[in-house]
Amino acid sequence: MPGWRLKRGWFWPTRHNDVVRRVLKMAKKGTRVVYVPGNHADEYVRDEDGERLPPRGVQNAHGRVLRVAGLTLAGWGGVPRYREGEGQYTAAEARWGLARLDWQLRLPPRPLDILLTHAPPLGPHAGSDHAHRGCGELSRFMRRQRPGLLVHGHIHEYEGKKTEYTDPQSATRVVNAYGYRVVEF
Repeated sequence: MPGWRLKRGWFWPTRHNDVVRRVLKMAKKGTRVVYVPGNHADEYVRDEDGERLPPRGVQNAHGRVLRVAGLTLAGWGGVPRYREGEGQYTAAEARWGLARLDWQLRLPPRPLDILLTHAPPLGPHAGSDHAHRGCGELSRFMRRQRPGLLVHGHIHEYEGKKTEYTDPQSATRVVNAYGYRVVEF
């Protein structure tokens, strides 16, 4: 959910409440909640002194390989750098970080089931503007690791893009979860 929208006013769509209720209900039943950070640093909460704290009760998957419900999941948050600020990376930082994920998947060797990202790979979901362009390093990682599913956010629905497609080179199902999506795997 795009927390940055709250900076413009207190409009909160009903569908966001639906998502929060669903996630909280699932977490209460023991579901592990995993996320990757976006590019607005809105996943943080503030304490009474105004200090930023990471969210509690959820797990940040950025730069990590996790086992969740019997599946191997890797995470890569943020977006390719388009201005100054948090939640962005250079091409070199992405190459290095994704190479570290490659190593984590090799020791012990295991196939990648799900790649959770904020930015999309290059392809049909890449935005038309510089801030929403796809990430070539993610595309190369996806084609090396061939996950069954890549779920990303960041690409807003205003561009009228399909919510999912299959990458022809890796056979990976790519889903744009901007807003929210229920994905069966």
